[in-house]
Amino acid sequence: MSAKKSASPGLHRNYENPPGSLRHPPPLRRAPLPFASVTSRWNRASAPWMSSSFFKSLPPCAVAEFQSLTQPLHCERHFRLLSEKHYTDSVLFLQRGEVRLFLHSAKGRRLTLGAARPGDFLGLSSAFCGAPARVTAVAQTPCLLASFPSMLFLDFLKRYPSAGQCVHQQLNQEFLDVCQQLRLLSLTTTAPRKVAGLFLAWSRQQAASLGVNRIRCTMTHEEIGEHIGVSRETVCRTLADLKERRMLEQRGSLFLITDISALQQQAGSENEEAGDYE
Repeated sequence: MSAKKSASPGLHRNYENPPGSLRHPPPLRRAPLPFASVTSRWNRASAPWMSSSFFKSLPPCAVAEFQSLTQPLHCERHFRLLSEKHYTDSVLFLQRGEVRLFLHSAKGRRLTLGAARPGDFLGLSSAFCGAPARVTAVAQTPCLLASFPSMLFLDFLKRYPSAGQCVHQQLNQEFLDVCQQLRLLSLTTTAPRKVAGLFLAWSRQQAASLGVNRIRCTMTHEEIGEHIGVSRETVCRTLADLKERRMLEQRGSLFLITDISALQQQAGSENEEAGDYE
């Protein structure tokens, strides 16, 4: 069957998804916003993506140019924004919502890499290398994005070096996250150590936004298991044990580390070595 072409820039050109709810994704919509709505969308200083290091580094003229060169796009939950081995001609900047990142094997197995949140870019490696996407990106909530044609985006970074530095910082953080995940997957020996090490790593990453020893986790138990290489049942048992031993408290999607010393001891020596990457 021939691949279907996408009508929107920045999207994969093939909807041949694995079985499940993603086989027929809802269409991505260009936002037909009036001028006043578009202007307020960019001037909303309280929006999470406005506090990102990328926008903080831009002078007002660069923000105006970024606005003029991008197209606002909407997508519904479960829409596939990027697909492995498919080319994309735009970089996507996430303004609202959450996007989950995955890798898939030829036999259908899935590895959860993490999540993109407001202020993050999608498709950077493809833009820099001119290569197909290496990950699959799926909207976990209804999302608002800005689509920036790749060639114009690269030219934008050349003219605003501070923006380029922020993009490089995101790529570097993605590399550090992969190093941490590989350590948990391959070098950490037991499930309790893997779960404890993961939550300690998340607490360090989110300390600036949530405060010390607070973690916002929107992953399901199955996705946590895919992230560190254990089963969903093992994640459930381990989290229940950590709560019973009063190392963690959970309030919806917010976790509180109530005994950091005990959790560090649970993580073991592997977590201490992982600190070298921070």
